[in-house]
Amino acid sequence: MTHPSTGDMAINTSLLDVSVNTELDTNLSISDPSFLNPSSGQSGSKQLAPPSTMDASDQMQEITTRSEPLNQSPQPKNSTPIQHLPTRETYNAWASVYDTDGNILQAIDDLSLSTLLPEFLTQVLSSSSSSTLNILDLGCGTGRNTAKLLTYPWPTDKLVNVHGVDFSRKMLDIAERKLRGAKEQWSPSIHKLGLECTDAFNDDSGNEVFFPALQLHAIISTLVAEHIPLETYFRALAELLPREGSCALITNMHQEMGQLSQAGFVTSEGVKIRGTSYVHSVEDMMEEAMRWGFEVLGVNERRVEKGDLGKGGIGKRGEKWVKLGVNVWFGIVLKRIGSGGKEGGGGGMK
Repeated sequence: MTHPSTGDMAINTSLLDVSVNTELDTNLSISDPSFLNPSSGQSGSKQLAPPSTMDASDQMQEITTRSEPLNQSPQPKNSTPIQHLPTRETYNAWASVYDTDGNILQAIDDLSLSTLLPEFLTQVLSSSSSSTLNILDLGCGTGRNTAKLLTYPWPTDKLVNVHGVDFSRKMLDIAERKLRGAKEQWSPSIHKLGLECTDAFNDDSGNEVFFPALQLHAIISTLVAEHIPLETYFRALAELLPREGSCALITNMHQEMGQLSQAGFVTSEGVKIRGTSYVHSVEDMMEEAMRWGFEVLGVNERRVEKGDLGKGGIGKRGEKWVKLGVNVWFGIVLKRIGSGGKEGGGGGMK
């Protein structure tokens, strides 16, 4: 899906090796016990591969105090050449092959969401008495998980509005064709699909009118946060979900994988294209969420297991991650409990 970078928004994550080295109640349960036990991990958010010079409209804000640059070793003489681009440009260039280039993290995200997303949506339904539900896929990219929202077996007594936003025009164009082309597969309860090309993480994008009008009950945001400083990410999430009791499901590259890989792809000319990436620890993600008025209801961390090979697009490229034995993915479920925010002072849990 899509994600941003410093001032850009961005999308999912294919992996390239970095040099070696309207009301909702307050109860959301997750049936998988492992979801409630985040393991300890390396603390601190680090930035990978700062992009090359870009114009003002594409610049992202500087790394927050919770992020620091991750130094990279010089390329060996015979290594694949690497080109750093602004994140928006990276995903526009990536769009045509994004769904077919063997993205390991995307495949793991699909496997994990096959159980986690239905549990999350079931809880959203049980928490709301409204006859209409409004759900946003934040950083929807080519619509991989937007499609899951559209085909979910929603109750017939509900009207469901699904919205997707992304800042990559080319990614969103693919989502538009793919999702509307499969309209016969949508749940009968789907009332509206809205797709918007905008940078949700940029205060100058004119979203102050558009986003409040959505009156959201829930957000999913998958493989997006890697490209954004955490303060920027959660400020936007808090503005999108002002309703107390509203819920969010966030997935992201695990920091253990982030020390070894980052989002990008190889062009037909053999050049690796990369945008801006940050290595966010699970602990920092949880802490920042609480600062912005969210309660952390559950965390799940996952590695590539031998039994995953051959499933859902996880082929030989997954063997390396089995051998490394590191966590590659994590998911977090949040509930809005207060105003939070660093400027507002309070509301979040400490």
